[in-house]
Amino acid sequence: MSDKKLRHKKLLKFLFIKFPLIIVALGLLFYMALRMAERYPVPLREGLEEYITGMSGARASIGTLEKFSFVPKINIDFGDITLHRMNNAAEIDLSIEHVKVIIPFWSALLGQNRFQELLIENVKSEEGVLLPQAFTFEKITITDREGPDQYGSFLMAEGTYNKKVLYFEAKLNKDEQYYTMLKNTPFSLNVGDAKLNGNLERNLRTVDLKDAIFSVGDNKSTQADYVLVKSSEYIKNNPLACLIINGDGAKCAK
Repeated sequence: MSDKKLRHKKLLKFLFIKFPLIIVALGLLFYMALRMAERYPVPLREGLEEYITGMSGARASIGTLEKFSFVPKINIDFGDITLHRMNNAAEIDLSIEHVKVIIPFWSALLGQNRFQELLIENVKSEEGVLLPQAFTFEKITITDREGPDQYGSFLMAEGTYNKKVLYFEAKLNKDEQYYTMLKNTPFSLNVGDAKLNGNLERNLRTVDLKDAIFSVGDNKSTQADYVLVKSSEYIKNNPLACLIINGDGAKCAK
């Protein structure tokens, strides 16, 4: 047998026999490592604090870690979360009383935005820290409705923004037991007497606000389209940005 045919035979043997066995072995080791990690909650909590700190740029503290499992689903249930200023631990940028999230393991690994359960309670942040105005969220969750006025699945949030009552909801897609964001997402946002209805459309380089109608009291705008994000840059000449910046619908009404 020639050297070329011998190499070809060895390559086929590796690809179709040895390589799958290596993948299975690595998968088993990975699975065992995850299962073992679940048995040690303190290192998991500290690792989660370090991860949030690195992602947020603020020092994260987690008071309680009720549950943290990886397989077959990532199931996280923790509470008393605070993000402190890096240069002054006495100043709190964000506080969250409770978070519960259940995500399919492979969806999280592949970067897919799929949720089985989401519940975030009592979120607080002061003016100018995360957003231009102070805000609270009593609850952020996913709910299913079966009519008669509404039917489907929704992401909803309720709280306050700039000391005005806030309510937000966005339509979700439900595939069996999992929820995903739509590429074109109908939503409604109320802040005080201001209301914004429209569709959020995600594209390759932009996030657009389509078919938007903005109203303050009895004054209602005509339907229009806007660009919210372009090439990772936030665009400010739209009613959503105006409402976030000012926290007052009267300042955004035309």
